[in-house]
Amino acid sequence: MIELRDYQERATNNGLRFLFEGQQRSGLILMPTGTGKSVVIGETVNRIKYYYPAARIVMLTHVKELVEQNHEKAVSMCSHDIGLWSAGLRKKQYGSDIVFAGIDTVARNPQHLSDRHIVLIDEAHRVAHRPNTNYRNVTDHLLQHNPNLKVLGYTATGYRMGQGMLTEDWHNAATQTVTPAYWQSIVDDMTSTAEFNRFFEQGYLKRIVPMPATSEIDVSTMRKQSDGEYNQADVDAAVNNANKVRSIVDEICENGFDRRSWMVFAAGNRNAELLATEIRLRGISVAVITDSTPTAERDALIRAFKRYEIRCLVNNSILTTGFDHAGVDLIAVVRVTASTPLWVQILGRGTRPVYADGFDLKTQNGRLSAIFASGVYNCLVLDFAGNSKRLGAINAPLIPEPPARRKKKLTMECPVKTCPACGMYNATIVTVCENCGAEFAISESITETASTVALIVGEHVPDRRKMKVTSTVYREQVTTLPSGGQTSSIYVNYNCGTHGKFSERLSFAGDMSTVATKKWWELFGNGDPVPASNRLFIDHYKRVTKRLSVIEIYANDPKKSKPYITYYGFDDNSFVETEEVA
Repeated sequence: MIELRDYQERATNNGLRFLFEGQQRSGLILMPTGTGKSVVIGETVNRIKYYYPAARIVMLTHVKELVEQNHEKAVSMCSHDIGLWSAGLRKKQYGSDIVFAGIDTVARNPQHLSDRHIVLIDEAHRVAHRPNTNYRNVTDHLLQHNPNLKVLGYTATGYRMGQGMLTEDWHNAATQTVTPAYWQSIVDDMTSTAEFNRFFEQGYLKRIVPMPATSEIDVSTMRKQSDGEYNQADVDAAVNNANKVRSIVDEICENGFDRRSWMVFAAGNRNAELLATEIRLRGISVAVITDSTPTAERDALIRAFKRYEIRCLVNNSILTTGFDHAGVDLIAVVRVTASTPLWVQILGRGTRPVYADGFDLKTQNGRLSAIFASGVYNCLVLDFAGNSKRLGAINAPLIPEPPARRKKKLTMECPVKTCPACGMYNATIVTVCENCGAEFAISESITETASTVALIVGEHVPDRRKMKVTSTVYREQVTTLPSGGQTSSIYVNYNCGTHGKFSERLSFAGDMSTVATKKWWELFGNGDPVPASNRLFIDHYKRVTKRLSVIEIYANDPKKSKPYITYYGFDDNSFVETEEVA
C-alpha cells in the first residue's frame, strides 16, 4: 500500500470534492512534474470506486508511456477491475469499469466508452481550445450519452501559448471570435512559486540549476510563424553550422564531464544528428531520437539510457512529456521556443529526485540526505537557446496572455541581479557574487525582468555536512576551441565512499588567474612554487599535495551547479603520493 504525502492527499480530496460536489463540468489540478500525479490519479480512482462502486471511469492521455505508467500505478494501488486500451501497447480492454486509454485509440471508436461517468485526463494542457480535436470529440461524444459527465485534468503547466491560462476563453484574432475555455476551474494549484519552492526545500524534487551558456543562439532577427513559434528555417540557419555545433558540444562536454545522464533537446532532426555526431567524436556514448525513429528502436534506446548504457540522449520534439528518468543530471537545450509550457515541460525532465537507500523518506532531512547520498544532487541546465531569458524560471514562468489582452511587451519581476564582473545571476539579497566573489554596491538598484531571470527563483539555505575522503583523483581535461587552439583545466575529484564524488576545477595557466586555484595551492602546495601550467602540475607536483582526510560540503544551493567545498581537514599534515592521476 502506498502512503500518500500531505500534498497528494490534498489533491486527491480536492479532486473528489470537485467530482461529486462541484457544479462545473471540467476542472484542473496543477502539480509540478515529479510530484506524483500518477499516485494521485491512482488513489482518486480507488476512492471513487470505494464510495461509488457503480462508477465507470476512463483515464486518457496522449502517449503510450504515460498510459502504461498510470495504469501500472493504479493497479498497484487498488484491486478493482482496471483495463488497458492502447493500440501502441496492443491492449483492447475497453469493457472494464476503469479504463486507462490512449486518446488517439479512443478517438477512433469512442462508442465503446459511451457509458462513462467520469473522465480523467493526464497532461491536460494538451486539450486544445479549438473544437474538432481528439479530446474535444471524445468528451463531446460522452456528454451526449451522459449530460452529467465530469472531466478532471492533471498537468504541470496550466497555460497555453496563444490562450493564456487554460481557464481563459480563446480569442481568435483572425475571425474576431471568442471560444469559451474548455477548462472551467482550477481545483488545486501547486505550481505557484511558494509551492514549488516548498517541493525543493522538502526534498520532494531535486533542484535544477542554471549555467549561463557562452554559445547562446541569437534569436533577435528570427521571424515568428503564425502560431507564435520561431521560423524553423531561421532556427536551422542559426544552429546547423559546424562552428556553432562544435562550440555547443564543447560547452556541454566541459560542464558535463562529471555528470552521468545527459539529455539534449535539439532544434530539429538535422540539428539532433549534427550534435550527436560531434558528441560521439568526443568518445561519449550517444543516441538520437526523433519523430522518424521507429517505435521499437526508440523504446530500446530509452531503456538503454535509463540503464546508463547510453550517457547522452539527443532528441527532437519527442521527450518533452511522458518521459521519466530520475537519473537525468544535465539538460542541454538548443531548441529555441516561444512556448512557456514547452519550456517548463523540458525543465521538468530534470526535477525527479533519486533517493539513496537507507534513509527515512517520510522526513525532510531523510529525503534531502537521500538525494545528497545518491550522487544526483541536482540537474544542471545549459540553455543555449536563451529560453530562460524570455520565458522565466520553472517556479516563476512568464504566463502567456490571450492576444485580446496583450497590449505591451510582457515583463516579470524576478529576485535576481547580474554580477557586474562575471555576468552570473544572483539573488537580490546577497552582497557578494556566489560565482566570482565580486562585491555588489550596497546602493545598487535592482530592476531585472524576465530577460535576466534565473531558472530557479527564491532563496534557500544550503545543507552543510562533513564526510571522509577515501581517495583523490587529479585529471587534466583538454578542450579544442573553435579557433583551433586548445585550453585545459585540472579537475580534482574527492571520492567520499557512499556519499559520492565531489569535484573542483583548477587552472594553473601562468598568471594564476582564478582565485579558487590560488587558495587551493596555498592549502595543498606545501609552500612550493606555483606550477606554470596544468601539464607541469600533473607531471611534477603530484607528490607534494597534502593527504586530505575530511571535507565539508554545502549542498542543495540553487545558485551553484553542484555541492561545493567549504572546509578541508588533513591527517597529521602528512604528504603522500597522489592515489591516481589521469
